[in-house]
Amino acid sequence: MNRRGAAGPSAAGAGFALPANVTAKLDVTLAALTYNERTAQQGKLQATLANGVLTIDRLGALLPGNTDARVSGRLAAERGEPQFTGRVDLASDNARALLAWLNVDAAGIPANRLRQLRLGAA
Repeated sequence: MNRRGAAGPSAAGAGFALPANVTAKLDVTLAALTYNERTAQQGKLQATLANGVLTIDRLGALLPGNTDARVSGRLAAERGEPQFTGRVDLASDNARALLAWLNVDAAGIPANRLRQLRLGAA
């Protein structure tokens, strides 16, 4: 039990797990997705599940603010916890528009301090 009285991975037994006995391939394309009155375009997910591992070949979309978001990598369970190893890339020409779409208030940041955003992590 954790502090709130809910069972955690050790108390529940297994915790996070992906099925080891399922093999599946997913290829989804979304032309457009509207959220918060703005549209994300060219959504793409290509992934494979095998032997308890989800391999994300491509997850990406063009988001508001002329933002290109991409993720690739591997998701597996390690000691009952999700473990992601991969790459995340985000490039935005209008970070304020992206943050507004995500309902993040950037009003306290001076306009000349928040324009472009580049993020790459592996």
